[in-house]
Amino acid sequence: AALLVALAPPAGALYLPGISPVDYEEGAPISVEAHKLTSNTNKVPYDYFSLPLCKPPAGAEPHGELSKLNLGQLLLGERVNPTSYEVHMLLPQTCALACKEAAVTTKQEKKFARLVEDKYRVRLSLDNMPVVMRMLGSAAYTLGYPLGFEDKDTKTVFINNHLRFTIMYHKPMIPITDSIGFAKSVYRVVGFEVEPMSVNHKFDAAADADSKPTTCPVVDTAEGQPFREGENIAFTYDLEFKESELEWATRWDPLLTTSSEQKQIQWFAILNSFLLGLFLTALLALILLRTVHRDISKYTQIVDSIEEDEDSNAEVSGWKILHGDVFRPPRHVELLVILVGTGCQIVSSIVIILVLGLLGVFSPAYRGGLLTAILLLWVVASSVCGYVAGRLYRACGGTDWKQVAFSASFAFPSLVFGVFLVLNFFMWLMGSISAVPILTIFFLLFLWIGVSVPLVFLGTLAGYKQKPYDFPVRTNLIPRKIPPQGGFLRVGLFFISGALPFGVICIELLFILDSLWQNELYYAFGFLGLVFTILIITSAETSIIIVYVKLVSEDYNWWWQSLWASASSGLYVLLFSIYYIISQTELDKSHVMSNLLYLGYMSLISIMFSIMTGAIGFLGGLWFVKKIYAAVRAD
Repeated sequence: AALLVALAPPAGALYLPGISPVDYEEGAPISVEAHKLTSNTNKVPYDYFSLPLCKPPAGAEPHGELSKLNLGQLLLGERVNPTSYEVHMLLPQTCALACKEAAVTTKQEKKFARLVEDKYRVRLSLDNMPVVMRMLGSAAYTLGYPLGFEDKDTKTVFINNHLRFTIMYHKPMIPITDSIGFAKSVYRVVGFEVEPMSVNHKFDAAADADSKPTTCPVVDTAEGQPFREGENIAFTYDLEFKESELEWATRWDPLLTTSSEQKQIQWFAILNSFLLGLFLTALLALILLRTVHRDISKYTQIVDSIEEDEDSNAEVSGWKILHGDVFRPPRHVELLVILVGTGCQIVSSIVIILVLGLLGVFSPAYRGGLLTAILLLWVVASSVCGYVAGRLYRACGGTDWKQVAFSASFAFPSLVFGVFLVLNFFMWLMGSISAVPILTIFFLLFLWIGVSVPLVFLGTLAGYKQKPYDFPVRTNLIPRKIPPQGGFLRVGLFFISGALPFGVICIELLFILDSLWQNELYYAFGFLGLVFTILIITSAETSIIIVYVKLVSEDYNWWWQSLWASASSGLYVLLFSIYYIISQTELDKSHVMSNLLYLGYMSLISIMFSIMTGAIGFLGGLWFVKKIYAAVRAD
């Protein structure tokens, strides 16, 4: 079953309701939309029209569904703006004039040079298909096209002002009829490629203002267009249409298809995770089937000998003597149950996202849909956080469930929202398109205060009213003295144990980071679901082993240890993310705001990973302790 999950397609032909193919007749207009300027070097995106890049006619508005931005698009800095590139189905063009921009100013020249140095790319789309460049000698594609380039010898910066568009179309096999029943020929867009060029266009002074440049048609050896003060830049484009056998339902497949090397790395990651999980499972089986079973049998014999002979000198040692203290409530129980509840909230959200992804619900065609679903599921899963925290709090003898509900509602969300506001303020100062509008911030506050908080309170009340956990042994009134513990058992063991869950996801984490920060598409829900399943098992088994080691050393304070054993993996995630940004040659370490944005959000991701794995480990440890002490006779 696990292999079937891994072999599931990364992105299928199923699309969200409402995203349906658009049929174009010959000559029908197709809008070219501009989104933003992005870079792998600088993580701060900018608006397409922050530079003189051929603005559309005054009063032009985005049309159709593209003008409706969802929550995810607003948070990602996605914008949909019309451009001056006029496209009509099956009507090719050669050196069509898009516009003539006014003379470049000094401010524009400096900004453009900085963006070119940071390797910014222009992101356009046609019929919701992103413009891509085909990589030389490969079937792979890169999203967008370079804004310009620099001549290292002359230190001159050039702009790519001539675009050769290639539009792939498919004619559906199913006959399409018009409103009165007559068959008509329609076509669907299945690909959008571009080849950018820099051309210093010349015009005939006596010709009309809208006439084509004298440098048309453009040749590959054309002189480049410098972007410097006083230059009047003309933007032109070619249109070529190619029929494709690729159907509309699978038009994203070429962009999502991974190379053979990437597939091998993915399978290596799965094998690495599987072997690590298998090792821990074997180690845990050794503990449960041999060591614990032998301890229980020996303990039972000692108890029987004591019952038969009251003067027996038989002694009990190790974890067996802790039956009267092992379920003693820990210190800071409120914080513990909040962390476990928040971790369960994260796990439930991820599980639902992975299931929906495997079912093909998410599609790259629905921009921002994945992030929107994550946020909404997180809000709905607030009830899970409250329920787990409330029930565990009552099992530990807590009485003030309202305080737990209040803290669970605001503790972690306040941290996330606070970091988000600070980073958003810096993006606003930088003039970035990723600065979230104020109305969107108020909507996020409504989701938090108006929806999430009530759900946490309802969940906490429901969990607190449930029958508490039945612990198999009673707790003594007087706590037992804990023998001195070595420094390794107190600190070192937990940092080492965190490497095990991290080892499961380290390779897959590299693909996720490339998707987040290198503007690559990642929709391998099959691989991700399998790795996440192994992560859950590994986190639980790691904490169980650590709990057993602590109990054998006669330390009954296992509650927090079971959480930290797996939660320490978040530290490895943070260290790996720092190594990632240092090792990326394309990332400029001098971009303070870009690095701040990266480190801020990666710190949040690391904390979330810690809380998630910690909650999984704690629940695994709790199950283990209940299981072994239910098998001993504590009377």
